[in-house]
Amino acid sequence: MNSWQDLFSEGRLSRLLFLGMAVWTGAADSLVTATIMPSVARELGGESLFSWGVAGFMLGALLASASAGRLSETLGLRIANGVAGVLLLCGCLMSAMASDIYAFIVGRVVQGIGGGWLSGFAMVAVAFLFPERHVARVFALATSIWGIATIVSPLLGGLLAQAGDWRWVFWLFSVQSVLLIVLSLWLLDDTARSKSAAAVNWVQLTLLCSCLLLMGLASNSDSTSESIACLLLSLTLLVGYLWRENRIDNGLLPQGVVARGSAVGAGYCAMFLLTTALTCYLVYAPPLLQSRFGLTPLHAGYLVAIPSMSWTLAGLLVSNFQAQRIRNASIRLGGLCVALGTALLAMTLSRGGLVSIGASAIVLGLGFGLSSSLLNRQVLASLGDSDRAIGSSALTAVRQMGNAMGAALFGVFAVLVGFSSQINASDAAHVGFALFALAMPLSIMGMFACWRAVATH
Repeated sequence: MNSWQDLFSEGRLSRLLFLGMAVWTGAADSLVTATIMPSVARELGGESLFSWGVAGFMLGALLASASAGRLSETLGLRIANGVAGVLLLCGCLMSAMASDIYAFIVGRVVQGIGGGWLSGFAMVAVAFLFPERHVARVFALATSIWGIATIVSPLLGGLLAQAGDWRWVFWLFSVQSVLLIVLSLWLLDDTARSKSAAAVNWVQLTLLCSCLLLMGLASNSDSTSESIACLLLSLTLLVGYLWRENRIDNGLLPQGVVARGSAVGAGYCAMFLLTTALTCYLVYAPPLLQSRFGLTPLHAGYLVAIPSMSWTLAGLLVSNFQAQRIRNASIRLGGLCVALGTALLAMTLSRGGLVSIGASAIVLGLGFGLSSSLLNRQVLASLGDSDRAIGSSALTAVRQMGNAMGAALFGVFAVLVGFSSQINASDAAHVGFALFALAMPLSIMGMFACWRAVATH
């Protein structure tokens, strides 16, 4: 039996509610700073460190999600989620009570670790707590919650900042953290715990941490030469990390995924490349739309949310697909739509109007909706039992790595092609075309990786 009613039966509804709350908290906390950072900077100072309110959270989240699989095997889902909730609570309290920008950023890093673990453990929970026939539906629901958070979280932050007290954002997230701690101890058990669990590979985690830190420096440096140097060095470390991952038994990814010809590796590669390309739209569409059309930040933000809405609707639709050949076709079509949407945005952001830009964004979002949850399901179905925990948490880590790489790569390139906070309408059109022209090869390679991921199924 495979229906929504079956998904909500046999005690799975309470687990779904916990999973939804964990995904919501991690997603909303990562997105809320988009609208409160100007208010934070005005009160706490440190305008030069403005961007680290976001970068600090991203760094913590990436490191946490990369180690979530190994940690869930060591502690089990109940204790692991409880620890993540406590860290998130501590980070929220630190930011809520921060007296300067440094304390605020440290709080954001701690929140990132807690939120990253919650996101990683959520993927492990999907793999272990739900039958394979429901995996695509659960991933689609998780994606829907991300889509809602994309819209609601910046709005909530903006309203509270406008009311005069951004600190209430973190007091509210503190309450959610307490609820998550209680619910994890009540609803979860020691699922995913393994007596033979390997320890976290600290050499690999250090390489990844250094790579991510350099990406953050590349996207936030005021010097173009320093940004390029940091980006190139981060790419070198990433290659070294992957080279070593393929030669050890206790890496942060399932064994063999880096090997040439691996369908699971192709699935992760598709996630990484397509997410990297998407970052271009999420980061640069808002300022480009404001410069070209005179939109307010809020209106530009909602136009940027269009891919999330089409992604959510398409994801719910494909979650009902059961035949393997139909799922394969959906993944391939999704990769094609992402590549097509990127190409359309290169043209419409430079020459088109708001309607054509919105239509291009819908195509981009449809691509992710048609492929994302089914790629997750495909990867999990291809993993052995011993790799299930780290393989499922890697679904989040790989995409977050794509976000970090996209922010660094497009951040450096944007400066080279003339992007600045004072950009005019004409220059915005030129920059929009240049940025999405760079994103096109990434999305095309991601499309081919989608085809390779389903070639043997």
